[in-house]
Amino acid sequence: MNNPSPSLSWTVLVSALAALIGVCLAALSIQGQIADYAQAKSQGQSARDRDRNLAQLHALAQATAGERSSLETLFNTDVLSIADTLKSVGKSAGSALQVSDALPESAPGVQESTPALQAIAFTVKGDGTFAQLMTALSLFEALPIPASIEQVDFVHTPAEGTAHNSPPWHMEARIRVLTAAKLSP
Repeated sequence: MNNPSPSLSWTVLVSALAALIGVCLAALSIQGQIADYAQAKSQGQSARDRDRNLAQLHALAQATAGERSSLETLFNTDVLSIADTLKSVGKSAGSALQVSDALPESAPGVQESTPALQAIAFTVKGDGTFAQLMTALSLFEALPIPASIEQVDFVHTPAEGTAHNSPPWHMEARIRVLTAAKLSP
């Protein structure tokens, strides 16, 4: 039997270890390349998603420009115009209305971080028949400004000495209106 020499055994062992180290380094290199490729793909997908979202946002902004302009016009009504609008409701309903006490107040749902939007409470008083005053109230609900009726009081004030027609009624209403107009202190 031939026994291999110890130097040959050592040479084969060192060669096997070198080959194993080479295979491990190649595997690590391939794994690093796969990780780099996955990261580049993820970043590319993120950039595409960001660009797509930005394009959708831009399209939405362009599509709603008219609506935003309408809202801006709606909320930028000054206090005197609002008072005139409330008075004109009385004329349309056939009763005389007086508008007073335009007082700023806090509105539910209006955030402190939105200081441009303010609520103003108007007190509206009027006399007329019950039907006229109810018509005025229904017109207040349909105003082309952001308004809500907060409180309504009706008082029956019968006229003395008259028995024909409906007796006059007195109404007092508190109407809250939202506006972005600047209020003077």
